[in-house]
Amino acid sequence: MKKFVYHLYYRLYWWNSKIVKDGSLAPFSTLLSTSMLKILNLLSILYIVFYCVIDKNIFLPKWLQTIIMISVLVLDYFIYIFNSKYRDILIESKKLGLKELRRRDFIVIAYVIITFALLIWIIIENFNR
Repeated sequence: MKKFVYHLYYRLYWWNSKIVKDGSLAPFSTLLSTSMLKILNLLSILYIVFYCVIDKNIFLPKWLQTIIMISVLVLDYFIYIFNSKYRDILIESKKLGLKELRRRDFIVIAYVIITFALLIWIIIENFNR
């Protein structure tokens, strides 16, 4: 799991620095990107559990959603930014061989696709009720 979250950060950092050309803000925009993906997945899973499995009339209160979002953001800060950990992640990721890099890229791309597919499914599900 640690390898996955580090590679997710590495690829989003690459995207923010090379494609978006974020410059000195790349570590923090990458932090927000990774946190957003994790929050979307976590809230999607909670939605599926509470709405589809337990009871169709149960909703997560806004205050609980806010606590989850802030918690993920703070935890991600300590995982990636605190003590410049992101620099170690970047150095380690650049040492990967091409085959391992492509394998991890595939997993990260699948994660992003599943994240947005779940989000779209939840939006459609809400329109249909």
